[in-house]
Amino acid sequence: MTSDLYALEVTPDTVDGGFTITCPSMPGYSAHIKNLDNVIHYGRQMIYSRIVYLLSRKLPIPLPVATDDAAYLVDIPAEQAAEIAAYNASLP
Repeated sequence: MTSDLYALEVTPDTVDGGFTITCPSMPGYSAHIKNLDNVIHYGRQMIYSRIVYLLSRKLPIPLPVATDDAAYLVDIPAEQAAEIAAYNASLP
């Protein structure tokens, strides 16, 4: 299901405490937070950092995908989602 929302997965960190945030659409990136109050803030930072990295390497950017059961979603403005799609289409 394509949307303007990236789904976040939050799992408890049983070793160090706190939580680990991942975004299934952006494999290889994660963030560690102490409490759930900042999930969206740090999730957004994580996603934007990944986008900047992919742009700098001229790699495709995964489009936002949200799942029906995602508890946390990061919104991407529709204009940015359109720019991401156009950027991806311009890659060889």
